[in-house]
Amino acid sequence: MRIALLVAVALYLAPTVVRAQPYDPNAAEPDKPRPKASPAPKKSSGKAGAAASQPASQPSRAGSGAARAPASTDADRRAAGDAAARSAAARKLDPYDPRLDSTGTPPLPPRENRLPPPSAKRDQARPQPNYRGRPAKGTTAGDVLIWIPRVVFFPAHVVLEYVVRRPIVWTMTRMEEHNVFARIQRFFSFRDGKTSIYPTAFIDFGLNPTVGFLNLNNDVFFKGHSLTFQGGFWAGWINLQATSSFPVFRNDTGQLTLRGQFYTRPDQVFTGVGPGTRFEDETFYRNRTGEVELRLRGVLKDLSRVNLGVLYRDTSLSDGFGPSIETLFDTNNDQVVPGFGHYRLLQIAAKLELDSRSPDVVFTPGSGVRLEAWGAFNFDPSQLDRNFFRWGGELAGFWDVSGINHVLALRVYVDFIEKTGELSVPVSELIALGGPEYMRGFLLGRLRGQSAFVMTASYQYPIWTFLDANLFIGVGNTFNGRYEDFHFKRMYLNFGFGLRSNFTRDAAIELAFAFGSNRFDSDDYKLETFRFVFGVNQGF
Repeated sequence: MRIALLVAVALYLAPTVVRAQPYDPNAAEPDKPRPKASPAPKKSSGKAGAAASQPASQPSRAGSGAARAPASTDADRRAAGDAAARSAAARKLDPYDPRLDSTGTPPLPPRENRLPPPSAKRDQARPQPNYRGRPAKGTTAGDVLIWIPRVVFFPAHVVLEYVVRRPIVWTMTRMEEHNVFARIQRFFSFRDGKTSIYPTAFIDFGLNPTVGFLNLNNDVFFKGHSLTFQGGFWAGWINLQATSSFPVFRNDTGQLTLRGQFYTRPDQVFTGVGPGTRFEDETFYRNRTGEVELRLRGVLKDLSRVNLGVLYRDTSLSDGFGPSIETLFDTNNDQVVPGFGHYRLLQIAAKLELDSRSPDVVFTPGSGVRLEAWGAFNFDPSQLDRNFFRWGGELAGFWDVSGINHVLALRVYVDFIEKTGELSVPVSELIALGGPEYMRGFLLGRLRGQSAFVMTASYQYPIWTFLDANLFIGVGNTFNGRYEDFHFKRMYLNFGFGLRSNFTRDAAIELAFAFGSNRFDSDDYKLETFRFVFGVNQGF
């Protein structure tokens, strides 16, 4: 009986305890006194006034038989106190009520929905904010000096800008908008992009053009191993090459490369040997060569490297297309055309590269100094009396005038061949100027000799993404022996301009227009050659 009575009391009190209470701003917190109630209004006359003066918790009389409601119990007072405590705790979570923050944190500022005032008037353009947060850079010496090459090369700049650059940029922009490059890459790529094959073409005025292919394979047998196959073909023109490379040494700081090549082409240029050759004596011969090379390349620091290599070459020289070499020169006379015929060659070579430019700047030449020095010993295993040394070097200085790839460069190149055997050095092994490297205004082989000197000044500046304009001018020539009859008036002048990719420092795709003159001491000094070439320049 007692248990039933306790259960009934609990059920009666439970709704009162858990009943939710409305928010009362005047309710007292557990640790604060309840605010005083406002004074009750005066009683009015009549029964209506008596009914209005009754408390809200007590109902009005409903007739003569109705009784007054009982006063508030202790349970009601406890429920009201709990509800007030919960309401105060809820208000403490409100960050915009500074009265209820018990942690001492300063109150948050009131919210403002107003926009900041405009930074410019209605009829004025808004000034550009300084997003970098740095003071404006003043005019430097480089900003002033940059106008010197701009004025000197202004005619070439006009041709590059309106004849070459704008059509190329417009074409490439349209191709990029229609995803032509991505589609070409997907079409010619396999193995998730690790294998690709592309068609190639090479054009050089005065020589036979060629078409071919380039096959690149990465991570073939193991990670880091690469295989490259290249081919080029035209009438009487064949070039096949295969290269295998893989990393060596700790942290892959070295590379071991095995290369094999076979080529035959009938358009090798020959105008004579020494400093006095003439453009009117230009002839051609055929060069058929097969060679194998093993090369080791190691990184010393940053862009400084050392190269060691061993090469075996088998070469046969014969008549080329017209005018052929035998029509103007006696190929049986070693004094006129040295070493013409068949020979073999074994070469042991070393090359040192020292570069002070920053290795972090990948797509720009940057500022700094670069020195290359090389040496090689060559001998014929079938004729030991034919042996010689070849050694030389190149010193180049680069100055980025503006800091954003406006680069002035000065390069000095020297090369020597020292005959140590009784037999002469073959004509195809002599130093040859021209082509994409040195004296670009002439065809490769236009100048041949046992020593060479070239000095070139150039200016390179960006005109589009991954594309730079390159302006150059230089002088040079080849000589007999160790600079026999060397004089500045016996130099040839070459100059030109072109577009050059800046994907990497070691090699660049270049479109060039170049001109070459006869010697400075000629009676009728003039420009005698024009050269247009599109190819890869293996320089720096």
